[in-house]
Amino acid sequence: MEQRIDDFLINTGLYGEGLSISKDDYEELELFLEGKYKIDAYCVTCEADRIFTSTSLKKPKTIGEPGPGPVRVYHGDTFYSADEIKFFKLISKFSNVRKVFKCSKDEDHTLTFCCSIAHNRIIKYGQLPSLADLNANNTKKYRKILGRKYSDLNRGIGLHSHGVGAGSLVYLRRIFEELIEEAHKEAVKEQDWNEDDYKSSRMDEKIQMLKSFLPDYLVSNKKIYGILSKGIHELPEELCLEIFPIVRVGIEFILDEKIEKEEKESKKRETSLLLEKLAAHVK
Repeated sequence: MEQRIDDFLINTGLYGEGLSISKDDYEELELFLEGKYKIDAYCVTCEADRIFTSTSLKKPKTIGEPGPGPVRVYHGDTFYSADEIKFFKLISKFSNVRKVFKCSKDEDHTLTFCCSIAHNRIIKYGQLPSLADLNANNTKKYRKILGRKYSDLNRGIGLHSHGVGAGSLVYLRRIFEELIEEAHKEAVKEQDWNEDDYKSSRMDEKIQMLKSFLPDYLVSNKKIYGILSKGIHELPEELCLEIFPIVRVGIEFILDEKIEKEEKESKKRETSLLLEKLAAHVK
């Protein structure tokens, strides 16, 4: 399995390639489909992180078309092991499944996920609350640093959660461009700044010119902009959906670095002011 089922449910958008599963994932898969599976997630009603537990099913509840028929030990020249047969029998009962998870604080607060299982993959095609709502708590810390661009981050997450690939990347690129423009506004105040050279430069060259005003992580990973642009203009939607969470983490690293720098500068100013007052007091 590429990732745990709980991580897949909470952090992956709808549709896409889904989550690959095999006989090696039987125990977790059985617990998810038929047992009391637990996930850690943000409860939008409690406005806090909670543990959610699914209701155990005595009998599988399926919707839509039935799964594949009985599994044979031999199929042509293919031999299936006992573990594979057990795995196939389990997923054959769940061509489609709707799982409801209840909040540990209040069982009236729920998370619902709708998934289909086909070709040894779990595809998530519906959820409530949305992925954007579940991620709202994780993005709050960027509200101040992003300002008017904070809504772009949430719009991008929202589009990605609904299976929109290239469109979601547009909002990440806007944030990246805003970070560059903020640094540009600082750079133009320098006496030796050459604005004509800057305007005629490509983005990677602009970043190099602005490196003294940008977070180190951005400068080291300036290729992010090229990835975003290629995704928006050239790449298929499926690949854009895969790109989004990776690039999002990269941009969040950049924002985290900016927040940390601002906090350090704020502490320096506050400490300097206090030391001045203290020095005046002890004279």
